[in-house]
Amino acid sequence: TFTTDLSLDKAVDLIRGPKGTAVKITVARDGSDAVIEIEIMRDIIIVPDIETEYLKDERVFVIIFSSFGDSSAKEFADALKVFAGTKSKKLIIDLRNNPGGYLSSAVDISSWFLKEGQVIVSEESPNETENRTFTARGHQMTGTYKVAILVNEGSASASEIMAGALQE
Repeated sequence: TFTTDLSLDKAVDLIRGPKGTAVKITVARDGSDAVIEIEIMRDIIIVPDIETEYLKDERVFVIIFSSFGDSSAKEFADALKVFAGTKSKKLIIDLRNNPGGYLSSAVDISSWFLKEGQVIVSEESPNETENRTFTARGHQMTGTYKVAILVNEGSASASEIMAGALQE
């Protein structure tokens, strides 16, 4: 099947299959008559919610969020341990192109930067009895740090909530 007119969803459907089975992909490149056949073993792909990077020359620690999933809070706590080990006082929280995810994860992670009880987000409902307010949970970072939060047009939902809470 040629993929030039294939949608991404259709291509994914053709590649997906049971774990442990193989799929062969033939690759042709413009300007070359040679084709390359690649066999890929299907498996479960685990994508972490958080990645870290230490910019040693600038002494800046970067935490990059791809989403706010059910493991994000633990991954963030682990990232903070690595950050503490660098002795850096500069932290970048990169929420660019983060589509959001679980509100509870954003609240838990935001709590590291805010005093216990500070409002992170409030939800207003037409029925006032259903209004909800989410506050910081009290596992605050100790020390003084310079923190920058990066967002863009791809930041949405839980990432906007976290960015807004920390900005306030």
